[in-house]
Amino acid sequence: MKERNQGVITSFVGMIANFGLFVSKLVIAKLFNSVAIMADSMNNLSDLLSSTIAFFGFNIASKPADNEHPFGHERFEYISGFLMSIIMIYIGLDLLRTSFGVIINPQTLVLDNLMVFIMLLSIAVKGFLYFYYYYKNRTVKSNVLVAVAKDSGNDVIINIAILLSFLIKYMFNIELDGFIGLIIALFIIISSLVMLKGFMDDLIGIRPSQDLINKVSKIVDANDSVFSYHDLLIHEYGDHTYYGTIHIEVDQRMSLTKAHHVADVIESEVLKVTKVNLVVHIDPIDLVSDEIKAVHELVKQSLFRLDDRYRFHDFRIHENILEFDLVIYDLHKYTKEEIQDYLFNELKGKYELNITFDTVQLTETK
Repeated sequence: MKERNQGVITSFVGMIANFGLFVSKLVIAKLFNSVAIMADSMNNLSDLLSSTIAFFGFNIASKPADNEHPFGHERFEYISGFLMSIIMIYIGLDLLRTSFGVIINPQTLVLDNLMVFIMLLSIAVKGFLYFYYYYKNRTVKSNVLVAVAKDSGNDVIINIAILLSFLIKYMFNIELDGFIGLIIALFIIISSLVMLKGFMDDLIGIRPSQDLINKVSKIVDANDSVFSYHDLLIHEYGDHTYYGTIHIEVDQRMSLTKAHHVADVIESEVLKVTKVNLVVHIDPIDLVSDEIKAVHELVKQSLFRLDDRYRFHDFRIHENILEFDLVIYDLHKYTKEEIQDYLFNELKGKYELNITFDTVQLTETK
């Protein structure tokens, strides 16, 4: 909650700063007939909208879970970022049209010291916001703040380019106003499309970081009662909320109470270290049967000859039926039928095969 409150305060500071820049540049652009400053004022307007949406996004995201939203409201951050990107694309396209019009029909740019002052002020404010957003993001850890921080850094570059165009106009009387406006418009469109893709990925759901996967795997590996694990899945419901599931294999002779304790220990340690709310599923396996050991080794060697990337788990034999899950890859050579027929022949038809084919998820079966 404290992090979300920091996000609200940070976005409010951005709203005030960008509102001041938008109004001042809009007035200056109208007074001195500058399409570049007009374009930059629209860029500040988009930043104002971004900060406003982020402000409400952080407020809504900080709401606790309820009956209708049992996983909380943190994904609203992604929705607010998505809307922000759409608005910025529209503004960029409108500026693109205006800039083309000025290039085709040039307008006389009136230079004034007030214009230079406003642009220098803008560089100072945007530079401050760049470092401020990144500083606050150490606490908030939000993709939205990272996006607006990068945008503020790019705005500094844009403002410097506008000042250079003023200098060229003053020294050589070359009109670059429309071209600078065009460049700003293209920048807004391209950066907005990149942001839009990022927020769409977050809404759809993307693979968690390898660092997070490794931390969970390390905790499971460290538990001596776990023979192996598989089907590790982690779902993100916001920058700070993760839910996951994992299957662990334990000796079938282990008591139900002991197995439950093992699952509890893993869930508690994973939550403590990674903040992932993990649910552990117990898979009992036979670690003493000579038949199981011999058939397991035969299947292992047979699959290795086909493709050394193949892995399998949940290995069981009952009533002459051999069951296991086989992890396959998108670009593997063989069809499921070919693999099943091959293993049936390798086992000399001794067992009826019941193979469940899995695709690679977050990590290979251990």
